[in-house]
Amino acid sequence: MFPALEKNSQGHWSQAVMNLTHNVRKMFAEMDEKLFLACHSQFKEEEALLNAAAEKRKEAWKQLEHAASLQPVIGNTPVLVSTI
Repeated sequence: MFPALEKNSQGHWSQAVMNLTHNVRKMFAEMDEKLFLACHSQFKEEEALLNAAAEKRKEAWKQLEHAASLQPVIGNTPVLVSTI
């Protein structure tokens, strides 16, 4: 439940959902601050791991694109076209 609350509070398209989310987060923090902080800490750790994995994937693709760009183009060989 906590990851959904955090993601909604960070920028849901509906203002009503954001308001309700902030109210629920506030109630959760007031009812059990220790549990709230533990959930928040775990959420941040998981987000950091996901961001690191995404960065590794991005770097791997850069390396693959670079390696592909070094290959000679012969005949009907598909050519990598950069989107940037």
